[in-house]
Amino acid sequence: MVAVAAGSSVYTLMNGEHTDAPTAPGPSASAARSPGAPGGQRVPTADGTPTTTESSPAARTGTVPEEYLGTWQAEFTTADGNAHTRVMTITGGSAGETVMTLTGRSAGYDCRWAATLRASGPPLELGPTRVTFGDRSSCSPGQWSRLDMPDDRTIVRELVGSGGAPLTYTKRG
Repeated sequence: MVAVAAGSSVYTLMNGEHTDAPTAPGPSASAARSPGAPGGQRVPTADGTPTTTESSPAARTGTVPEEYLGTWQAEFTTADGNAHTRVMTITGGSAGETVMTLTGRSAGYDCRWAATLRASGPPLELGPTRVTFGDRSSCSPGQWSRLDMPDDRTIVRELVGSGGAPLTYTKRG
């Protein structure tokens, strides 16, 4: 089992942007916030009477919610012992606009990616990444991703369909 996990990590590292995947599984993105329904949704109160909750203005207008904005960092070590750092910056924007840049670094590895806003959520959804800097043999585009915020200092990024474990980022500054 350990050999399979190690081989999977090395394969993932060598084949694309999803080098975000730590060797140990991170928290499940599904355990974090669930998306609000546009226009509100009916939710029972403590006494059982229904009330309507409103989704955030960002979710209604299709822009990046303020709590996602900023610079986030993650660090992990792959099965082969290489330490990696990911720095993700999320800026304001609307669906279809570039709102995320990502830098990946380790010994002998320097890649950068960008992604557009797919859905404002929460969870925030980003389109597939495109390589903006780095050696094309080691820096590959990645799948679309889902960003959950279990709290105001943490983002859990899942590359949907990659088979890799989500990576947890902590807010800088």
